Amino acid sequence: MKQEKHLLVLLFLSVVHICLAQTNYAPYFFDNGASSTNGNMALLSIPEDAPTGSHIYTLNGTDPEGHSVIYGLAFEPGSKSYFAVNPILGNVTLIEELDREREDEINVMVSISDGLNKVVEKVRILVTDANDESPEFLNTPYIIKVSEDTPSGSSILKIEAVDKDTGSGGSVTYFLQNAHSNKFTIDRHSGVLRIKAGVNLDYEKTRTHFVTVIAKDGGGKLRGKYQAFSTTTVAVVNVEDIQDTPPIFIGTPYYGYVYEDTLPGSEILIVVAYDGDQGNPNTIHYFLVDESEGSFALNNKSGCISVIKSPNELKKEVYELKIQGANAKFNLRLVGPSGIFRVVPQTVLNEAQVTIIVENSAAIDYEKLQFLTFKLLAIEVNTPEKFSSTADIMIHLLDTNDNVPKFSSDYYIARIPENSPGGSNVVAVMATDPDSGVWGAVKYSMYGPGADPFRIHPSTGIIYTQPWAILDAEMNSKYNFYVKAEDAEGKYSLAEVFVTVLDVNDHYPEFSENIQERTMIIGLPVKIEATDQDAERPNNIVDYAIMQADPANVFDIDPSTGEIMLKSYIRSLDTIQNITNKRDCTWSVVVQAKDRGSPSFSTTAIVKIDVTEEVSY
Repeated sequence: MKQEKHLLVLLFLSVVHICLAQTNYAPYFFDNGASSTNGNMALLSIPEDAPTGSHIYTLNGTDPEGHSVIYGLAFEPGSKSYFAVNPILGNVTLIEELDREREDEINVMVSISDGLNKVVEKVRILVTDANDESPEFLNTPYIIKVSEDTPSGSSILKIEAVDKDTGSGGSVTYFLQNAHSNKFTIDRHSGVLRIKAGVNLDYEKTRTHFVTVIAKDGGGKLRGKYQAFSTTTVAVVNVEDIQDTPPIFIGTPYYGYVYEDTLPGSEILIVVAYDGDQGNPNTIHYFLVDESEGSFALNNKSGCISVIKSPNELKKEVYELKIQGANAKFNLRLVGPSGIFRVVPQTVLNEAQVTIIVENSAAIDYEKLQFLTFKLLAIEVNTPEKFSSTADIMIHLLDTNDNVPKFSSDYYIARIPENSPGGSNVVAVMATDPDSGVWGAVKYSMYGPGADPFRIHPSTGIIYTQPWAILDAEMNSKYNFYVKAEDAEGKYSLAEVFVTVLDVNDHYPEFSENIQERTMIIGLPVKIEATDQDAERPNNIVDYAIMQADPANVFDIDPSTGEIMLKSYIRSLDTIQNITNKRDCTWSVVVQAKDRGSPSFSTTAIVKIDVTEEVSY
């Protein structure tokens, strides 16, 4: 029978931290960038129109010992389980429909396990917009009253619609159905409904107008195709009557007869008139305005005409009552930039109060021109002389808050070293508002779960780290949040900020085991291992070296793996014993673990090696 002897190598490793058992290292996810499709799903964005059942991501990680890993997903209580994962392959599938307007971000707990250790990370998934919403009108129904003497070009109603989508799909423009035959126009951007230029409302012709308004979004992608949505509503414009129509006599011409036996004071004729303004009629009063030679009287309430003389006192056989009027007449027009303003009325009898109204609001922009100068020209008509006169008119435009602050970019990308002190400058955002005065002043703010370690100056837009903030790339290397630029009336725009915390070499390599004895058979290596907690290469890459050994020609070490092995010429215990004077098989070796950062950090440990040999009988 053969008996086997085992020559053992005892390995002693001296390090700072004491561990009583060999460590089984936890698995981990691979790092992923903003556009990555595999890793731990951090910074993942999914369009809300992604079809259910589609593959959206692949979880990807590894185990340091090479064990197989299992992937998992979990959601917060009360939240839908939007995704499912294949535990072996890591393929993530969408199983619930997304709706950005209801939930624009989803918190998911992703996990990776090697059977002994389980690592759970909470990630935030952004749901991006698709153009799947139609504009919705606010404050409906639209029913208004407008006086019939309202000047043409006047604003009478503001139509407002909102679209819950973002970007171009969330913008709304307004149109009128049958615009060419309509008495109204609408500002396509503001939704302000106006009486069309050159058009006057007339209660006596049309008492109610039904105006069909179309709100249309700016369009966008939906399931890979361009799609635009529109919605209609009807604005009811009730015209209010004013006193602009004279009384109308019924049954003209009138004839009355006086007989020879007619007594003075007898009624000979009744005239009847009604107010031409039927919506708001006034009481009619009757008057004789010509010379009746005192022969007739008129009841100004009833319209009854009476003879007040006896027939033999009447000097004429026929009396004709006439109304005569004579008035000066002239035309008015503006001389200056055309198509912007017009004067109402354009024809005047004797004298009148005139109004200058806006005809083309698109040509008026305070940000381009603050003053407009015109001449008002009055020219006689129906006279051979055609005398004229002018008046200088200067119109001072007043600014309105018609602009929204706009960022110089839709997103900002910043990088900051992890050892930056609190209060460090991160990035400056900038938004401008062309409005004047307080309307043009922009105030900055920020929000979002990633904004906590940062603050923004409300006036300058400079983003700093909080005074108490300690950035650590090993804990969290990615932040993103939103900045808001707002004017005095609350009009605002948003931009997104992405901050990357840059790793610096601030960790020493640490040996993973305490002083231990190990058995090594000649010809087989013994591995020591050190890890560096820095987040990025090359700061966390460790190289190994033997710094001191007596004698120095016994051991080699692999600089990458940390495997210690006997030199190739040592193949037996006799060879080892002949190397030392004491014929001892024990060595003390100083081993160094050094990272590749700049500056570089290193740690040393004393390895006590006792060599023995495996012998077969």
